[in-house]
Amino acid sequence: LELSPGDDIANLTSSLNPGDQVILKGGTYDLTSALYWYGDGTAEAPIVIKAADGEEPIIVLHADPDSNWSDGQILQIYEASYIEVSGLTFMSDDWATTTDYLEGVEIYGSSHISFTDITIADVSSHLLYLSGNNEGHSFERVRLQNTTMGHGMYAGCSDASCFTKDSTFDTLWVSGVGHQYGWGAYFAHGAQNNTLKN
Repeated sequence: LELSPGDDIANLTSSLNPGDQVILKGGTYDLTSALYWYGDGTAEAPIVIKAADGEEPIIVLHADPDSNWSDGQILQIYEASYIEVSGLTFMSDDWATTTDYLEGVEIYGSSHISFTDITIADVSSHLLYLSGNNEGHSFERVRLQNTTMGHGMYAGCSDASCFTKDSTFDTLWVSGVGHQYGWGAYFAHGAQNNTLKN
C-alpha cells in the first residue's frame, strides 16, 4: 500500500496484518485527530510502515479549534507487536502555547516495535512515552525535539505497576526539553534489562 499526502492515513493504517507494508511518499500529512495503529505482525512477517526511498513524509497533528487538542497524542501504538516504522516525522502545531498535555508517540502494552530514523517533535508532554507493559522494542537514530512540559522519552510507571524491559535505545538525539524537571530519557521504576547507548 502506497500513500500520498491527502490520503486518509488514519483509516488506511488503523488495522494492519502480518506482512502488510505501508509506504508513505514525501510531503505533509495533515491530521485533526490522533493516529491509532493496532495489529500483530510476526518475527517472520512484520508490519512495515516506512518512508518511500529518498522521501520525507511529515505527519502533523493540528489543534482542534473547539477543544485545543482533541487527542492525547499524535500516534498511539496499542497492544501491538512486530511493527517496524522508519523514516517518518511526527509533529504538532500550536504546541508552544497550549496548556493541554499532548504526547508525541505513545506505545502502550506492546512488544517488538522498531523505530528507525524517526523524528518526534513539538509537543507539550512526553515526546516518546512507553506506557503499560512493553518489551523487546528497538529505537535507533530517533530525534526527540521540543516539549514544554514533558520528558524526551519516558518509559514505565512511577509506581512500578508497569514495565519496559529487554529494549534497546541506540542513538537518541534529545533537544528542547523546556520543563525544569524534564529529562532527556527517563526510565521509571520497573524498567528491566534495557540498553541505552550512543
